[in-house]
Amino acid sequence: MRRGLRGVVASLLVVGTLAVADDAVTTLLQPSPAAWPEDAGGGGDVELLLTVDAKGRVMSVEVQSSPGEPFTAAALSAAEGLVFEPVILDGGAVAVVLAYRYHFMSPARPEDAGLKTARIVGKVMTKGTRDVVSLAQISLSDGGHPSAETDAEGCFTLEVPAGELRVEVTASGHTRRVFKEKLAAGQRLEVLYRLEPTFARLYETVVRGQTDRAELSRVTLAGAEVHEAAGTGGQPLRVVMLLPGVVTPASGLSYPLVRGSLPAATGFFLDGVRMPQLYHLMAASSVVHADFIDRIDFYPANAPTKYGRISGGVIGAQVAKPHDDRIHATIAVDLLQSNALVELPIASTGTNITLAGSVNYAGWLLGALSAANAFEGARPVFESYDYQARVEQKVGRGSLRLLAFGSSDYAGVRDNDDEVGGVTILGTSRFHRIDLRAQQPIGPGILEVGSWVGWETMGMTLGVSGTDNKMTGESAKEL
Repeated sequence: MRRGLRGVVASLLVVGTLAVADDAVTTLLQPSPAAWPEDAGGGGDVELLLTVDAKGRVMSVEVQSSPGEPFTAAALSAAEGLVFEPVILDGGAVAVVLAYRYHFMSPARPEDAGLKTARIVGKVMTKGTRDVVSLAQISLSDGGHPSAETDAEGCFTLEVPAGELRVEVTASGHTRRVFKEKLAAGQRLEVLYRLEPTFARLYETVVRGQTDRAELSRVTLAGAEVHEAAGTGGQPLRVVMLLPGVVTPASGLSYPLVRGSLPAATGFFLDGVRMPQLYHLMAASSVVHADFIDRIDFYPANAPTKYGRISGGVIGAQVAKPHDDRIHATIAVDLLQSNALVELPIASTGTNITLAGSVNYAGWLLGALSAANAFEGARPVFESYDYQARVEQKVGRGSLRLLAFGSSDYAGVRDNDDEVGGVTILGTSRFHRIDLRAQQPIGPGILEVGSWVGWETMGMTLGVSGTDNKMTGESAKEL
């Protein structure tokens, strides 16, 4: 948008390349205001030397100093229209050289009557502690908007325009961070921002307390908070069980529920795609590789509409951005399970491929023990694996992304001798998801279209050897 010049101040001084009498004076007869350069920021003075002919018109212009090329161009264009009263010397008009200054002052941004605003209200704290950060500066990273400063309790309020924003938080002794937010007009978003300290005190014990979950409508955990939290074994999804307001229906069962809501009312999502479970057999390791997850958003209530009709809480895991500099790979092997992640960037085609997964080989060990007659009558059965795959492809200014992930569990006890009265109990839990999305910048926004399909099944088989008593139950759902 082209903005008019709020203030242009010009000053004149005869510096003389011709002899000029001490009483020679001149007056600006016709001003020529400079237009404010489009998309220019800041301001400053453009110092010019004007060669003015005997008729008072500008013959040539020489730039002495300028704060930038846009201001120089605006000043040169405007200076050609200046007209001065001719300088009289010894009874006749003479040409002179004048020093002339254009002072550019940034115009006040006009208030758009149709501008829709929102409000961010929150607190800034130090990562890994309960220390609040006072005097932190909160602003939008693109500039041009009011900023806010946290008070002694670390709290702040910031009025922002509606839309997708990048909120920048800086504070002394902490690393600067940028948080992505999306607000609708008139929305009030309550947040908790955590900054990483630039140094840490050794031998410090941190005691975490629970806060009232009603204070915030969203809790975001990222970085070390999801990968290094005590008691999680480096698995980000297990951090969910430590969040305020999250409980489990039974001791030892890793099935998170938001306090006060029904089990079916809590939703689990990976990059916006719903998952039926977060952990193998609801108690073992998580169904998504740790390095595949970058951030976890927890909504105790009133989750955004993009998560569908969820009446309880929402736990949303966000997929990590792929590395595009070189191949990355991680492999972990232990006594019962192995997992791996590989990232393959292809710069020539603008493609990024990420593959991850884990397999549990406890079933093989149980089979070997059963063959060695370690079990009498019944043989334990356990098979488990999960996988994740992501392919991102640049298409012009936009991008195309394919995300696929799934999990399978098969566990129980099988009658080994087919004796009368032998019991077989087998449980099955599987799910698979495929999500395809395309993004294309259009004007000031981004158009996103996508579709996903999924399939899941849960079942149980109960039987008694030597009798007709056998019951099989299984439920499957295609989404």
